[in-house]
Amino acid sequence: MAVGLIIIISLYCKNAESQNEAVFLPDVTVCAGAEWDTQNLTQDSIVYTCRQICAEGWQHCTYTVSGETDHSGCLIPHLAFVVEGMGGELRWSCGGTTTLFIYNGMGGAEWGASGEESRELEKDGVRLVEVKWEGGVLLDGIRLGWFSRKNGNGTTIRELSGRPGAIIKWVHDNLSQNYTFGTAGCSGGGMATFSPVYWYYKELAPTLDYQFITGAALPWDVEAWCGVNRENEGRCENAPMMKCETDKDCIAPRGRCAYPKVTMRSLVGIAVRTLVDYIIGGGKKCVVSAGHPLMRESSYRYTPGSYDYNHKIDFDFGEGEPGEESLDDTLLGFTGNAAYIYEQLTGPKEWFDNDGYSHCASSGNPELVPITLDRIRKGLKLK
Repeated sequence: MAVGLIIIISLYCKNAESQNEAVFLPDVTVCAGAEWDTQNLTQDSIVYTCRQICAEGWQHCTYTVSGETDHSGCLIPHLAFVVEGMGGELRWSCGGTTTLFIYNGMGGAEWGASGEESRELEKDGVRLVEVKWEGGVLLDGIRLGWFSRKNGNGTTIRELSGRPGAIIKWVHDNLSQNYTFGTAGCSGGGMATFSPVYWYYKELAPTLDYQFITGAALPWDVEAWCGVNRENEGRCENAPMMKCETDKDCIAPRGRCAYPKVTMRSLVGIAVRTLVDYIIGGGKKCVVSAGHPLMRESSYRYTPGSYDYNHKIDFDFGEGEPGEESLDDTLLGFTGNAAYIYEQLTGPKEWFDNDGYSHCASSGNPELVPITLDRIRKGLKLK
């Protein structure tokens, strides 16, 4: 009887482990320089390794790049790394105490702080940290960066998000020096900064003081995103706690009822669905609105995680710019997915609906950038 009980307990523990696979963030390997070796197991996968691993403390392996300076003109430090088979680089301001980690969109294959506007924060004593992933797999002309698979097998957004999550944790532990620490991400950068916090909350949630997410590409329900099923009840793009079935339910003259589904009427919508199909290795399941098991394993709705955080999160969307349907967060399903997430968050939060602007306009439109910077300053408690 005792032996049988032990077997049952053992099987239960193994099952629990399988359900919570990839709970812990992967390790970050620091490279001696920005040189990697790559291996392609298939045409649509890639694995990076450091050509030479940093043998001493990471401080001895930083380097500078001519022309890459912070607001003061100082050549900013860089550091190369590999995490879960994907290579990348970090760079950060020479000074500052409060730390803001900035992520770019899509697969993060470009530096996050584009233009002098974002560097205005350095005047306030903010250390800007950026990541740039190596290009990785090229899909329909787009460099997938941290979305790149390691082999020919399908994977999940949950597993892949461990890569940016590990870098967030590394930056906090090694660069923030326990001062205020926040993140800012646009589009895929919103996924890179929020998804790891949902799935790897035990390691990441305690490190964060603030997050700014614009054009949030957050996979609350990937099946719904792909049009496999349709929520009969939406959320108002201008008031995410308000349930709706038609635009008229949203009261505001131009307020629309937002659903998690991404439209196929734009190239961006097609690109989003194509990316999902690449990640899950499912042929054209998402493109044709067919189901696949890994869709649910890539969704917050069906996988264990946490919405209970102490830090404030600002959500920001661009919706309704004339002639820019392909860059409308509601039509892309981003507003609808994020609204379901927003209503479940227990901590401090705020929702900004930029009516008449396009996707991620708050990080690039001259009219909105000053407003965005003030919101970030407030979130970081600088004002």
